[in-house]
Order: sequence, then structure tokens, then C-alpha cells
Amino acid sequence: MLLLTIVALTDCRLLVVPSAAFPHRKQVFTFPTLIQGGSGINIVPGGCEAYGDVRLLPGTSSHEIRKSMTAQLDQRALTNYHLEDILFVPAAETDPRSPIVSALSEAVKAVTGVSLRKEGSGSACDGWMFITRGIPTICGYGVKCGGVHGADEWVDLESLRKITEVYAHTILRYFERE
Repeated sequence: MLLLTIVALTDCRLLVVPSAAFPHRKQVFTFPTLIQGGSGINIVPGGCEAYGDVRLLPGTSSHEIRKSMTAQLDQRALTNYHLEDILFVPAAETDPRSPIVSALSEAVKAVTGVSLRKEGSGSACDGWMFITRGIPTICGYGVKCGGVHGADEWVDLESLRKITEVYAHTILRYFERE
């Protein structure tokens, strides 16, 4: 039964919702990412669990994803399954015309001479916690770095100095508008 469920969900297609903040990107549905069951190679397991990962773009709800998954499983006549949300992090975006984005854009241009690229950042960003509460938030603009979360993680110190200057200008420009 689990194999049939895995095959059904592997074939599941999500609604394509274009997002200005994430140009040329699409929702990601990866199933399975983890399978657990049984206690030994010579024992028939009493049950098995499979987990997956969904990365949403703004404009799609967890309800819509659950509906797509349920439709896919029901179409294959799979009735012995249970779907459970373990963690839901909504996709969120800040209006590119908001005062904080304008202030950052002006500061980037003044300090670096380069125009700010206004795109969304990935789901590893915690900005959604503010954005979903109506607090416009900048995500993904920062230092040059590499090896993130690894043993060889590094930050370019000159870029840290430059980014600090950009954010200082951003704060001043933002509060001049208030």
C-alpha cells in the first residue's frame, strides 16, 4: 500500500502560481524525502510512514496542496492513508513598492552604485513570521558568503562592512519617510 501511495504522490502536480517576487520559479513537491517502518529485515512491519517536502510560492495555501494530494490519492483509489502537516511555513512576499524596500533600494544604489535586484528569498528565511503579521520585511540581502551551515562556512569581511553601511543608510532613509 505504501508503495502505491508513494507512486501516486510522486506523480502529484501542483498548481502553477506565477509570482513577481520569484520569477521563473515554481512550487516544489518532493515525495518521499524519508520513509520509516519496520524493526528488522526479517520482520513484516505493522506500519510504515513516508514524509515529503513542499515549497510554496506566494498565492498558494496548505489547503490547496492537501486538496491536490488527496485528489491524487483518491484518483488511484487509495483509501488507507493519513495526511498530517508536521510544519507549515507559508510563502510570503513584501510589496516591492513598500517604504522599506524603497529605502533599501536607494541605499544600495547610493553606497554600491548598483541597482537592487528585487526578488524573493528562499524558504530558509524567517521573514515570513513578520510579513504574515503585516510587517514589511527585507529578506535575502546580505553579505557575500559560502559554505553556509557547514564546517567551511565563511563571510567576506569587506562585504560585511559594505552591507553594514547599506543598512545604516536604509534605516536613515526609512525614518526620514516616517
